[in-house]
Amino acid sequence: MPQTADRSSILEAKRNLKMARSVHAYVRGNTAKFYEWLAGSEVARRVPEGPPVWICGDCHLGNLGPVANGDGSVDIQIRDLDQAVI
Repeated sequence: MPQTADRSSILEAKRNLKMARSVHAYVRGNTAKFYEWLAGSEVARRVPEGPPVWICGDCHLGNLGPVANGDGSVDIQIRDLDQAVI
């Protein structure tokens, strides 16, 4: 059983292996990079301005749930962001 201090690096390594499977898996696993790419794209210039709110095209109970951070805090969040945008 890994020590608590090692858990974050072990989980990050597993996540990176999953993301290495395909471009689709990478984008789904790295939301920050997706939005960075989106902001620099031609598509971003065509998105109308508006208030910053979440729009989730695939929002159902299976995509909402507990998400823990490295400190152990747990929040209920959207867990599947591939059809979501701010």
